[in-house]
Amino acid sequence: MDVYKVEEDLFYKIANLTKELNSYNSSIIEEKFSRLIELKILPYIREMESRFFTEISDLRSIGNLATRRAPHTERQIKCVFLVHAIESFDAIFGVWDAMRNDNRFDPLVVSINRKFPGDTEYRGEDETSAALDLRGIEHIRLGMEPSFIGLNILRALAPDVIFRQSQWEPDVPEAFRTQNINFARLCSVPYGMSTVGHFELSDAFDGGVSEYSFDQLWHRMAWRVFCETEKTRDYFVHFRHSDPSKFIVSGYPKLARLLAARNEPEVWPINVDGNRRFRVIWAPHYSVGTSWLGFGTFDSIHNDFLAYAQERNDIDFVLKPHPALFTFAVNGGAMDREALDTFLESWKALENCSIELGTYAHLFAASDMMVTDGLSFLTEYPIFEKPLVFIDSGKHVSMNALGEASLAAAHHVQDFSGIRHAIEYYATGGTWLLESERKNLIEILFPREQPAVEIILDEIHNGIITNYREII
Repeated sequence: MDVYKVEEDLFYKIANLTKELNSYNSSIIEEKFSRLIELKILPYIREMESRFFTEISDLRSIGNLATRRAPHTERQIKCVFLVHAIESFDAIFGVWDAMRNDNRFDPLVVSINRKFPGDTEYRGEDETSAALDLRGIEHIRLGMEPSFIGLNILRALAPDVIFRQSQWEPDVPEAFRTQNINFARLCSVPYGMSTVGHFELSDAFDGGVSEYSFDQLWHRMAWRVFCETEKTRDYFVHFRHSDPSKFIVSGYPKLARLLAARNEPEVWPINVDGNRRFRVIWAPHYSVGTSWLGFGTFDSIHNDFLAYAQERNDIDFVLKPHPALFTFAVNGGAMDREALDTFLESWKALENCSIELGTYAHLFAASDMMVTDGLSFLTEYPIFEKPLVFIDSGKHVSMNALGEASLAAAHHVQDFSGIRHAIEYYATGGTWLLESERKNLIEILFPREQPAVEIILDEIHNGIITNYREII
């Protein structure tokens, strides 16, 4: 049975029936019959429509399962990487790059739209595609609307495996959500390490595990979930909603990609004639003016940072915001657009300041220290063994065990005065006093001696080929 043809026919019939029903005009239908339609017929139509949609979903799931279980010849394994956030592409870059040089695999990058917190529509595929072009990464573009047109193209590619960058369904257009792409084996590599115990300040936290981070539909439906640490795997298994064997402790491939930048030509966005200046990254989180996560401090310290950058023109400052920050700050009411634009214009006008919105491996490698209020960089910047200053909002959610280990390895401050003092201290050669805490965190972050990328490729190949040989 052609599931998608059935789906198309049903939608057509429902649309026609609804259109015909809506064409009746109360002026030519007696009041009693009109009420009969409203009270009896319309609920029936809605119930039938709901049943149709449920049956379509069931048919799609059956078809997707059959596709995944179809015998796989020992040809190259086709792997598609759906990319909606170029900022976190380094999390899967190493996997894609390794597959390019491994004759077991046929990898393909696909750019799609996105909608981050604060956004009102899906957009950004053109920017993602341009960034991929800039890095020389061949890809196909599926940013068309409606997104299901792109889904049909994706199906025609017949991938064996699909990687998507995050578990958050609203981040991607409907066509690329879990229930619509599980015709292939779904593989999960996180865009950032999950370090919070819960997401909403009002939620009680008893030291448990957050379902937002470790028990989304994406996780439940995934064929393989590659875990950064042993503790991460424990969190996933905790819910007992999936076969535990699919959770693989691989380590985090993003870390190797970040560190590789140390051996590549230095890239720093601020050009300086003469002596090299001290280099500071300021990396604010998006969660400003909200009880969701609550780490953001940008709305309260941005003018202080600007004034300090104006004062200390002998120090370079690179603003590396979370990609959702500016939109979320305005649409969430924490800042007005005019005030934000004024700040950004003033910041960019300073010769010792810059704003970076893309990938950041080279930025980390070329910098001297970081100031951040969370979240992912608390587990990523420490591997460079440089000073990391955490400005505590004083109103954020609790951290899980991994998050607590990352906070222990950071220099804490409570306000901008603390940031200023920390920068002055490290710029003049101040000693890092949290060496043992940072060492402990790094040991947690690298749980396996074998590189994470090798583990991931071997697991995918062995899982698919072993299944094929069992079938034949």
